Amino acid sequence: MDDRTRAYLRGRFGDYYRGSITPPDFGDSDGVEEPRASQDREWAFISFGGGMVRHKSLLDLGSLDTWLADTKPQHVYYSSARYDRPEAKAMSDKDWKGADLIFDLDADHLRDASPDDTYAEMLAKCKDALLNLLTFIEGDLGFDDTVVVFSGGRGYHVHVYDDRVQELGSDSRREIVDYVKGTGFRAELAFSSETASGDFGRKTPTELQHLRGGAWSDRIRDWLVDYAEEVAEMEDDDAVENLRGYENVGEKKARTLLEVFRDRRDEIASGNLDVARGARGFWETLLRRAVDETSAETDEPVTTDTRRLIRLPGSLHGGTGLRVAPLERDELEEFEPLRDAVVFSTREQTVVAPEPVEFEVGGRRFNTEAGEVSFPEYAAVFGMLRGDLKLR
Repeated sequence: MDDRTRAYLRGRFGDYYRGSITPPDFGDSDGVEEPRASQDREWAFISFGGGMVRHKSLLDLGSLDTWLADTKPQHVYYSSARYDRPEAKAMSDKDWKGADLIFDLDADHLRDASPDDTYAEMLAKCKDALLNLLTFIEGDLGFDDTVVVFSGGRGYHVHVYDDRVQELGSDSRREIVDYVKGTGFRAELAFSSETASGDFGRKTPTELQHLRGGAWSDRIRDWLVDYAEEVAEMEDDDAVENLRGYENVGEKKARTLLEVFRDRRDEIASGNLDVARGARGFWETLLRRAVDETSAETDEPVTTDTRRLIRLPGSLHGGTGLRVAPLERDELEEFEPLRDAVVFSTREQTVVAPEPVEFEVGGRRFNTEAGEVSFPEYAAVFGMLRGDLKLR
């Protein structure tokens, strides 16, 4: 990035932090707010053209609003941890007091990420993953003191402030990660057995297999019902071929399972897996698939870290110019990051593309050959921060 481009970007970031650029309507409309216990946090930033500066306390920075407007940082972070001495240079001297629990989703790391996805498609997949993760955070784990934040880049953060998490160490946080990701799931332990007397002329008692209770079992059961419905609606030959794709499922067993899926889905919904006798191996395989497809995703190193630096909500992402947007829970469904996190104007800005460039932002795809071009300011800022464009 050349000096002229850097100076322009720094100035426009400063305009935002001075309040002369109004944030979008989604989330906190007042710009940047100090996090809870801000005096106990370590603060860090990256300036335009400089490296990271960290181990700062809010006492070092002074008024956050004034400091942001004067410093005009490219990236701003604060620690998830609270310390007695956040300004200490050595981590061991900070005297850790506790830490928020942070979940981090990055579109690049999702299990269904594709190199062919557009930026908008990546972010849409990431929001779906976020909504799934929230069913674990709010439902299974019962955390209700949370804040969801669009990272300004390719994902989302969930900050959990519940008192119950503040003093958890890395090992305990890793157990939370293992739970939401379904790590270590053993299908054989998902069954409970009930001894029943012989029936239909049988004299020997039999073991009836049911799914155990609990949030994970409910999630698996819902997936099984959806899968059974999907197979039931296929043509016979297609359904049989689908079912024969599972180990040890031949033609006869596949047709038996198809009948079960078509006629006895209510029993599957109740957790009764004895609707198809002699198919326990098939159910175990299906349960593992259900866990793989319904488990939540999170960046484990972030969630297990008790001293993580995280982007300041309300600040600008220094790689995109998009707002690190805090969101109310009821805003998530309608939130479109490439529309609602754009803060810079649509006025035309003349820039130079040293090479052909293509990118997507603001709901538009920009594609131009090398040379001078006029883009809306928000796209020009995005391209300059990426290194694809420079000021004329």
